[in-house]
Amino acid sequence: MPISVDQKKWGAQYVQSVAPSNPTHGLSWYDTSVNKLKVYDANNTKWDPIPAVVGFGLIVGGYESSYLSTVDKFLFPFDSGTASVVGNLARACQPRAAVCNSTEYGFVMGTAGSSHSSQIQRLTFPFDSGTSSNVGNLAHSSNSNSGCNSSIHGFSMTGGAGADTSYIQRLTFPFDSGTASLVGNSTISSEGDSGVNSSQHGYTIMGITSSSTYLTYINRILFPFNSGTASSVGNSSTSKSLSSSCNSSIHGFCFGGNGSPGRISSIERFSFPFDSGTTSIVGNLSQSNYSMAGVNSTTYGYSCGGRLVTNRVSTVERFAFPFDSGTASVVGNISGSRNYPGGIDNTDFNTMFV
Repeated sequence: MPISVDQKKWGAQYVQSVAPSNPTHGLSWYDTSVNKLKVYDANNTKWDPIPAVVGFGLIVGGYESSYLSTVDKFLFPFDSGTASVVGNLARACQPRAAVCNSTEYGFVMGTAGSSHSSQIQRLTFPFDSGTSSNVGNLAHSSNSNSGCNSSIHGFSMTGGAGADTSYIQRLTFPFDSGTASLVGNSTISSEGDSGVNSSQHGYTIMGITSSSTYLTYINRILFPFNSGTASSVGNSSTSKSLSSSCNSSIHGFCFGGNGSPGRISSIERFSFPFDSGTTSIVGNLSQSNYSMAGVNSTTYGYSCGGRLVTNRVSTVERFAFPFDSGTASVVGNISGSRNYPGGIDNTDFNTMFV
């Protein structure tokens, strides 16, 4: 059952319908009778509810007629309207950089302008205005890399750097300075991958090689992943690159992309912990699209922007978890048409679910 608060900060020592006996000051309790997280105030001998955190998606960077630094924001559940421009990246990003989030920050890793970069930018939640901060660097420059995170680490996986790479790089939250660590490798060098995570594993759904071969491999790392090589655990149903992705607490989703013979509309799903097999095609986007941003709330997955055959779009599409059939709904727009944006959200299933 969801709790929309920063449980990493508060912790829920008790999850039950009756108050814990003999509580101490600062003890936290998730009250299942009213679905609220509470903290004990010994000074006033009472349980105080902790205010809910508002969920949101941030759409960062991309490309239209130039490389963009724009940061758009929309609040969940976002069922109509247009995202608001709330700030900027310190440096414009395209093609798509790897992104990840902790409970307090969003990170943009690599990619600057039209080339690869080692730069790591950080946005402080809820990020309602301002400019991202440059807080450090990857160990190896990258673009078109994929990202995922555990509750304590962010990961950049594969990507291009003049040539495709297999690098897996890791930063430790809150990461406010320094250089990410090179901790391992994927099973093959590629770029244009997409990444998702469960509470235990990070996944990269592979894209394309430097020889223009579209891949179907899905690699998996086990958190905290200090060293070694990712495991090849299965395949996507469609060979493609520049698809987008998101996850619920029990499924990973990969949607859209560019493959052979062209643009793809399918939405594929796999169940965690996914250690073998092939993803299932469970539905479609409303249009064949690639190089869009993906974000998720606790109840919906979103596809934002991207490019069709000839034109870029601002469309935001939404599908409801667990989504086992149907077509995504167009629910609104980001502030302008663009492809190659990154998607960050403050939904952390590692800390928001009990």
